[in-house]
Amino acid sequence: MEDNERGPVSGEGSMPQWLFPGGVGLPSCRFVEETLAPISVLDGQLRHLYVNPAWVKVSGVPASAFVGRTLGEVLPDLQSPDDVLVEVLADGQPREATISGTTGVSSPLGRNLWRAVYHRVDLPGQDACLCGISMEISSLRRYLDDLETAHQRLALLDAAATRVGTTLDVETTCPRSWSTCWPPH
Repeated sequence: MEDNERGPVSGEGSMPQWLFPGGVGLPSCRFVEETLAPISVLDGQLRHLYVNPAWVKVSGVPASAFVGRTLGEVLPDLQSPDDVLVEVLADGQPREATISGTTGVSSPLGRNLWRAVYHRVDLPGQDACLCGISMEISSLRRYLDDLETAHQRLALLDAAATRVGTTLDVETTCPRSWSTCWPPH
């Protein structure tokens, strides 16, 4: 196999390295290790074979605590998408999943939320495994929730303005305001 073909390359680090096609010369392991996206590799029983430094950082758990264990065993307060992972292993179709819960790292948002995509990886001479790449979306979810709350409040104000009207006559406005805020039983 020539240097520019895809194949295992010896290297430092805990994960095999593969060169990108075309002989770019940058081992994929470097991208996995240095990305800010949490990445995990799971075996057919959904046990961790590898987690990258970004996943260690967001979880607050050392990489060695993950190896050989499922997500639920390592971080019991996270909702693991096991059903999705089993489907990906079964048919090889990549799927997205949402992971939510708390980790060992405190968050001002309380529960964290990640969106992850899982791919089945079939390597010669090995059982199929999964690679999951995640992105935290907690802030985005909070923003959307706040936006929905603001929308509901504006709709309520709009309905009240429609019912009450825009008159400056106190004798008309006060009873309408009262009946809008405290409707009869």
